Amino acid sequence: MGVFMCFALQNITGYKFSNQIIFLTVIILLATIKVGAQWRRVNLGPTGWEVHAVTAVGSYVFSGTIAGINRSTDYGADWASVTSSITNCFVSIDSTIFAGTAAGVIVSSDMGATWTMLDSSMSYYITSLAVEDTIIFAGTLQNGIFRSENYGASWTAVDSGLGDFQNLVEAIGVKGDTIFACTSSGLIFSTNNGNKWTTISGDALNSLQFINCIASYNSFIFVGTPGGMFRSTDNGYSWETDNNGISFGTSIFSIIVADSDVFLGTTKRVYKSTDNGASWTNAASGLPIYPKQVFSIASGPNKTSGTNLYAATDNGVYLSIDNGANWEAENKGTVGNEVRSITGLGPKVFAVINGSPIFFSTDYGTTWRAAKDSGLVTKVNPNLTATSSGLYAATSDSGIFVSSNNGDNWKSINGGIMDTLHPLDIVQSGPNLVVSTVNNGIFISLDNGTNWRVASNSMPKSVPALSIVDSSVFAVFENGMYLSTDNGENWNKINNFYYTGYFNGQTGIVSANGVLFLSNGDAGIVDTTGGYFRSTDNGKTWIIDRNWSIKYGGAAFSLFAYASDIFTAPWTYLYVSTNNGDSWNKLGGNLESIISSVYVNDSSVFVGNFQGIWQMPLRDIVLSVKQTGLQTSPGSFKLWQNYPNPFNPATTIRYDIPKLSHVTISIYDILGRKVKTIVNAQMVPGHYRVNFNASDLASGVYFYRLNVINPLNQSQNFTAVKKMLLIK
Repeated sequence: MGVFMCFALQNITGYKFSNQIIFLTVIILLATIKVGAQWRRVNLGPTGWEVHAVTAVGSYVFSGTIAGINRSTDYGADWASVTSSITNCFVSIDSTIFAGTAAGVIVSSDMGATWTMLDSSMSYYITSLAVEDTIIFAGTLQNGIFRSENYGASWTAVDSGLGDFQNLVEAIGVKGDTIFACTSSGLIFSTNNGNKWTTISGDALNSLQFINCIASYNSFIFVGTPGGMFRSTDNGYSWETDNNGISFGTSIFSIIVADSDVFLGTTKRVYKSTDNGASWTNAASGLPIYPKQVFSIASGPNKTSGTNLYAATDNGVYLSIDNGANWEAENKGTVGNEVRSITGLGPKVFAVINGSPIFFSTDYGTTWRAAKDSGLVTKVNPNLTATSSGLYAATSDSGIFVSSNNGDNWKSINGGIMDTLHPLDIVQSGPNLVVSTVNNGIFISLDNGTNWRVASNSMPKSVPALSIVDSSVFAVFENGMYLSTDNGENWNKINNFYYTGYFNGQTGIVSANGVLFLSNGDAGIVDTTGGYFRSTDNGKTWIIDRNWSIKYGGAAFSLFAYASDIFTAPWTYLYVSTNNGDSWNKLGGNLESIISSVYVNDSSVFVGNFQGIWQMPLRDIVLSVKQTGLQTSPGSFKLWQNYPNPFNPATTIRYDIPKLSHVTISIYDILGRKVKTIVNAQMVPGHYRVNFNASDLASGVYFYRLNVINPLNQSQNFTAVKKMLLIK
């Protein structure tokens, strides 16, 4: 029997994309950035509700998440964090456990207490692992397949026979002496330990591009695809579709065989087959509706003599002790890692985290604890507003609540008409509360929520968004912007534009030195060539500033004003402008997933993303950046020859990126050993250059390699290598 974990590649990168992202003209950062401080993840406990992989070894259970590996020593009852690297898959040989991460394969020989990367040269994004006897195979996101015959101490590329786009491997499996690999361009196999690969051309698989996962049992091979299940009884030479009982269009992310039954992890549910895949039944009782994916399923012993099943979902780990008939959440001690928003007032900081209680700090973010949430009855993440009179929560399914003790206890303030409405945003303007609703316009309360009334019958009703700047309240609709200067009691329309973006009261319109900044959120207004807009006349007119060094079409999620500075996070980096947006400086390094929220107090900068809360002390921020004037995007990927060449000890490497891409540039010596990685970041289209200082290297020939992964279109990946000479 061959059983192995896998999941759909499009869900493992830690990024989420809008279908309205547009890339046009951009301004590019072209110089070295000096950073005096780096990001520190705030420790809220074991984070990781977006679980990509799970495995069990005796009473030990391991979950691989976007925030690292969590370990349970008691069959999943309690969890503790043991690593912080994005983890996608596991295998084990006896008591040695291997994990595939975003930076290579790590190994533990003490049941997960400590982890080590034995071969640092194999620092690729690992998507899948499989074992044949004691030989380990690793599939990567872009670099093909690797093999280790010494328990991960070293790895050898085994790519002979790989076709176009088959270096993107989604899963690997073993059946007898045959190794199978699921790639972005079909299913391949090897009968000689990966020395030579052959593409399977069975009729049913001919039209398939992506194959997500594979497993075998007795004479059967099962593969899961974005469109359903296939089965082979002749070692992969011919295939038949087996979707009897599976909902049409279901994407299969993982397959496992436990006690002779076959289980599928799919979109929103688990399926089970007791007849080798001929028919399937729903085995998802107890799994919540919320998960979009069941990424992985694993089996292991329970406390008696039975078998536990563990399901890795984007809402945590679930356990079944009755062979999939029922499931229960097993996430004690863990915290959801997807931060929806961060807000605060003075020394208080509050964070809304998907699937978890509200977390708060009363000492500028030094220490944190979870609020009790008593009385906050809601199934969706609330939109918080912190004011001097209390902490307010707008929940679209349960109304409005207020807490006077940092979220431990809540009181409903849904008086009168608000009982039947669905609030989105809430702000406090002077003594009044102002609320926007899903489809009923804006409401105002003059008595702290005891009674509510319509703010204005002249405004449209379509999903408005609110933002407060000083004593002004802005309401943004699809057909224009409205302004109130008397705490929400009267409103005037100040412009006409078609707004299709999104923001909330914490990250929408902000102000510095009399200049307003509008977060584009998703698609844009009037002109979609940029992610941010500025107004110098209190919102009557808005312009796209074409000299901004960080903008690009769409994906501008967060803005925050602190004193006279503007902070923004258009992607996975945070930027700050100290001159009203004329130039922008990058703060810290790449946080690897899209930043959803920014908050700054007198002590620190806080950002939230899909991996948790990150903090940087204000006193440590020292940076310097150069920028160019407006440039058009390049038409194609290109790696230029370094200049000067030969060089001693520094040289400049130029490269062109025409599409949003994850870019790495690594340096190799004459023996092919990686000696440095000088670029590893998500980049927008543009012309770039990076300085390489080789003062710590010996004279000789070196190679630099540009590797580009386009997360929106894998067919647009690119690799190029050039030679350079260091003479000392």
